[in-house]
Amino acid sequence: MATDAPDKVSAEATGQPAKAKVFISYSRKDMAFADRLEVALKARGFSPAIDRSEIYAFEEWWKRIETLITQADTVVFLLSPDSVVSEVALKEVSFAASLNKRFAPIVCHRVGDRAVPEVLAKLNYIFFDDEARFEESADRLAQALDTDIHWIRQHTEIGLEVRHWSLANRPNGLLLRSPALEEAERWIAARPEGAPAPTEETQAFVRHSRQAATRRRSVLTASLAGGLILALGLAGLAYWQFQTAESNFGIARETADNMIVSTSQGLRNIHGVNVTTIDIVLGAIDKSIDKLTESHRDTLLIDLSRASVAFEFAKTYQAAGNRAAALKKASESLAIRGRITKYDHRESLPRAFQASSGDWRWELSRSLELIGDLKREEAKEHGIEEEKKQLRQEAFKWFSEALAVRQRLAKTSPDKDDWVIGISQSFVRLGDLDIEEDKVEAAQGYYEQSLHNAALFFSRRPKSAKLQRELSWNFNKVGDIKLRVAERKARDEESFHKLAEAAIGDFNNSLCIRRKLASSEPANVLFRRDISYALVRIGDARLMRAERSEAETAYFEALTISLELLDNDPRDARYVDDVVAVLQKIGGIYRAAEPEQALAFYQYAADLRTSALEWALKKKEAQARLQKNQTIIDALQSQIDTAERARLTGLWWRARVNEAVDDFIIGRAGRRNVEACWNAMITSVEEIVGAATRATVF
Repeated sequence: MATDAPDKVSAEATGQPAKAKVFISYSRKDMAFADRLEVALKARGFSPAIDRSEIYAFEEWWKRIETLITQADTVVFLLSPDSVVSEVALKEVSFAASLNKRFAPIVCHRVGDRAVPEVLAKLNYIFFDDEARFEESADRLAQALDTDIHWIRQHTEIGLEVRHWSLANRPNGLLLRSPALEEAERWIAARPEGAPAPTEETQAFVRHSRQAATRRRSVLTASLAGGLILALGLAGLAYWQFQTAESNFGIARETADNMIVSTSQGLRNIHGVNVTTIDIVLGAIDKSIDKLTESHRDTLLIDLSRASVAFEFAKTYQAAGNRAAALKKASESLAIRGRITKYDHRESLPRAFQASSGDWRWELSRSLELIGDLKREEAKEHGIEEEKKQLRQEAFKWFSEALAVRQRLAKTSPDKDDWVIGISQSFVRLGDLDIEEDKVEAAQGYYEQSLHNAALFFSRRPKSAKLQRELSWNFNKVGDIKLRVAERKARDEESFHKLAEAAIGDFNNSLCIRRKLASSEPANVLFRRDISYALVRIGDARLMRAERSEAETAYFEALTISLELLDNDPRDARYVDDVVAVLQKIGGIYRAAEPEQALAFYQYAADLRTSALEWALKKKEAQARLQKNQTIIDALQSQIDTAERARLTGLWWRARVNEAVDDFIIGRAGRRNVEACWNAMITSVEEIVGAATRATVF
């Protein structure tokens, strides 16, 4: 078997670089000498890796040898008449040469120069063929191994990154980012004389990393200007179309409405757009509506367009963080929609309100809900508890009113997916408000009503992708609240285990739906992200039940999905957050018993957070999260032996995490029984619907 002995020799207080990692390549006929050399190197503080296998037929054996060579700083080759004709030894030399590894050929038995492999023949040998001078030769070897060790160590670490990138077909997500990229560039420029040159693949890796970094910087610099040009261009084009169509009122209004929605949503998607820019662009749109109003002053449809303008403006200001402007526009949209639907007279003239268009009432409910969202956001950031409570009460009022409107709509038009989904969303918002006030039982009631609603309409239209996804989110919400209740129970209580198990059942139902949705639309990244979220919740529940292995499996699958999504769009802050969150959860599993492994995951998370700072919209929050992560890193480092910690240099954490992810992928269980899972979920839905004595939505 192959052994990789850890270095326990104390260079502890010296602060010196760790000794080189050495792979000993030899013929099995020279085993006695190899054993003696291994002992000598260990005595001098090195970590020699040596393969003692007698069975070479298995693919896994050679993969292990490749790993040991890849991780080694130097390959010590034992020259002898037997080693230069050994198929295995020569294969090891060939693989090490492909990585441009540093070789240290030593002569244990004299051999003719022509028999020595070319890559070794050009090097200086250290002779060990004099028994009496073995220790002296070992000292010379130790000195050679320590030469330029810092640069050689980086050669090894970057080589590990390059190999992983290459084997994964060169994905952008595995490229270097600051500060690791600059460190790699300095490393290439600082190659000592006589040191092995970086391979072509290594140079390509660093070159591609720099190109990707330059593209990211260019996009970041140009995003605001380019986004503004795009938004103004869209607005200008729409305005031109609007002027062209003005003679026909119907076409003109439709053009104006399209201009409102597309431009407003476009502004919300532009990274870093500021409020001044929003004011300029949306102001131009407002003038277009003013122009339409002048020629058709008494038309109700103009009011609908004005309400749409105000609503879209509100959503755009909300996304930009200007809550005051958002609330002003949301209130304007509500005032217009309330007047059109006779909402203000719904109690004195209920028939007039109910007689108004269902589409208009739906839009009214969206304005009510948006004001509630803004009040809730304000409550979260308010420092005075009494004022927080007041704002939550106001949000509760708006959400309740939106819910009442939607319940009436769904009763008269149960075939409208958006309307019935809106009911569940209103219940969830009410539950979230109660959670923020720690009213867990009340929140659970709202979440269960939301699930009942989603299950009822799903049972009527099970092929609706919208209803499927909404049902999956409601299963998650109910599972979340069960976990929250379970957290308050003693771990040895039967009620704790029942609640946690029930939560896992809800999360599994959600996961089944999401896997089916993703299989029907493999390119839909939203469905893939949904799967990752459900897996994280399963992991949380499993960990709460002290089922570490099952939690680890769920977290690692979530991590592989999140890494794939981040690889496809490295600048999407949501994907960065997803990957970081799962890295920290996996790191948390290892914190107590395996601090070094935990450190790798937290360090990787810090690496991603640092890279994402340059485009973070809320830099203070991002820096606070980074600092919190760093506090954990500092604590973990204090748990690791000084000599061990000295070996953890460069990009070691990336290699460690990537290796763990690869191990998970290789060891993943066989195919899942998606059909059985789906059938179990359907049974749960039937039980939920059947348990309700009447539909809770009406």
